[in-house]
Amino acid sequence: FLSNVGESNYMLLSESIIYPNPGADRLNIETTSGNTLFRLYDSSGKLVIEKRIQDKKSEFNVSELAPGIYLYQTLVNDKAVSSGKWVKR
Repeated sequence: FLSNVGESNYMLLSESIIYPNPGADRLNIETTSGNTLFRLYDSSGKLVIEKRIQDKKSEFNVSELAPGIYLYQTLVNDKAVSSGKWVKR
């Protein structure tokens, strides 16, 4: 992805893959960059998970979350680099 950062320069944004989607007890995250901040919000906008991912691949136990639609966001250097929806069965 390319993004205009307000100047004539462009920067390549990191990409994150969240799977399985839909999922149940485990949530896997793969990023192109280490040291990524992952945030997961419920449908009311409440932050339910915030974790720093040091490796390019991580797994979270989400068995205690209620079934529903969640929104995620990944940040690198305090800048959002990806976002999307994740469905918990």
